[in-house]
Amino acid sequence: MDKTVFKKIFREKVVDRIFKLIVVLKGINGILELASGMFFLFAPKTVLSAIFTAFVRRELIEDPNDFLVNFGSAVLQNITPTTKLLSIAYLLFHGSINIFLVIGLLRRKFWTYPAAMVFLFLITFYQTYHLAHLYSWGLCLLTLFDILIIILIWHEYRYHYLGGKK
Repeated sequence: MDKTVFKKIFREKVVDRIFKLIVVLKGINGILELASGMFFLFAPKTVLSAIFTAFVRRELIEDPNDFLVNFGSAVLQNITPTTKLLSIAYLLFHGSINIFLVIGLLRRKFWTYPAAMVFLFLITFYQTYHLAHLYSWGLCLLTLFDILIIILIWHEYRYHYLGGKK
């Protein structure tokens, strides 16, 4: 066997394993979004405040003026029913679509590759729009993760369905 052919096959196997790992992580993210959306749907604001306080209690003891903790607390106190409803709708919709597409990608269903790329492109566009108005490290990392997934989906789609096996 030619060395270049062996290297190409080895590289494709590594990329395929990375693809599967990233897609599984996206599926876990989708499950967490779905669970969070369901939790926020039924949890009253007092329960959300109590959970937030439990998570940041140690930080508040160390630094009562911590910017992020105080900002998070203020956001939680001032959340409107409309904002809560939009957040719930986003989490439920985004989580459900992610899980649906992840199942299709892991089963290598042809139609899920273009559908996933379009969906992730639209979500990435939306996230980039939000980043332009309100910067967030978490959203920035999520956007970069989604861009990586788009690239890997394109690679796998091209390799498996557009004749990349040659």
